[in-house]
Amino acid sequence: GLSDCTVEYWILIVREDEAASPISAATSRDENNEYLHYFEFNGGFRPHVHDASPENGEGFSISQWFHFAMTRDGGSGDWISYINGEEVDSGNLPEGPLDVADNGLVLGQEQDQVEGGFDSDQALRGNLDEMRIWEIVRTPEQIQQFAHAQVPVNSRGLHAYYKFDEGE
Repeated sequence: GLSDCTVEYWILIVREDEAASPISAATSRDENNEYLHYFEFNGGFRPHVHDASPENGEGFSISQWFHFAMTRDGGSGDWISYINGEEVDSGNLPEGPLDVADNGLVLGQEQDQVEGGFDSDQALRGNLDEMRIWEIVRTPEQIQQFAHAQVPVNSRGLHAYYKFDEGE
């Protein structure tokens, strides 16, 4: 049901396959990719919203940690992506609230349907840290300010927070 959102995380991609997908959200309808971050090795980062995506994407680092964030304004469909706090790409995708099915959110793998359709060439080969899902459009200043710091769990607009700090 999120409309406006920001998703951010630290990511280390260590192996090139077809793509690396750190977050995938499927809908209960027959369409796939309600919301997806898709780091395509031949096409750069391409977000998917309501199964639509831009033609080309911005490049990204391999075998090097970087902070990634993407904001989405659900009212207009405008999105902006940031690497290490700097805007790298933007565009417009379908507007409206996201319809994520129960059990439809998957980390580290792209899915073609709820709980299925997994392609091992689209799995994230690497690590994630400090994944945050916000139900607001964060400002560039907020993204930069907190990229290198944990945020309080009661922060305004914080919808989900995965610290991944349990050890090995």
